[in-house]
Amino acid sequence: MSNNKDILSRMQRYQRTWNLGANCLQFAHISLGILAIGSSLIVATFTHELGDFYTRIFAFVSALSFGVVNSINLGEKANNFRCAIRYLNVGLMRFLGGLSSEQELIDTYKECEDIISDWKFVPPRQQQS
Repeated sequence: MSNNKDILSRMQRYQRTWNLGANCLQFAHISLGILAIGSSLIVATFTHELGDFYTRIFAFVSALSFGVVNSINLGEKANNFRCAIRYLNVGLMRFLGGLSSEQELIDTYKECEDIISDWKFVPPRQQQS
C-alpha cells in the first residue's frame, strides 16, 4: 500500500508541476503578444514623436516578441501541458477506482509525457518569388 501512496504522490506532484508550467507558458504567451502588439502600435502611431532611436527600439521589441511567440509555439506547449494533466486525471481516477493497475497508471504517465513532447522550433517561412 505504501508503494501506491508513493506513486500517487508522484503523479500529483507531476500534475502540479505541469500546471505551473502551463500557467507560466500561458502568461508568457499573452504577455509577449500584448508587448508585440503594443510596440507595433506605438511605432505606427508615434514615429515622429519617438525619433529614430526609440522607433528602432520599439520596432525591435515588437519583432522579437512576435518572433518568439510564433517560432516556439508557447500557446501550443501550454495546451499540451493541460491535455496531459487531464489525461493523467483520468488515469488517476481509474487507478483509485480500482479499474486499472499500477502498471497502467505508469503507462498513462508515459503517454502524458508524449503529449507534452519536446520543444519545437518553427523557423519563419520564406516567401517564394
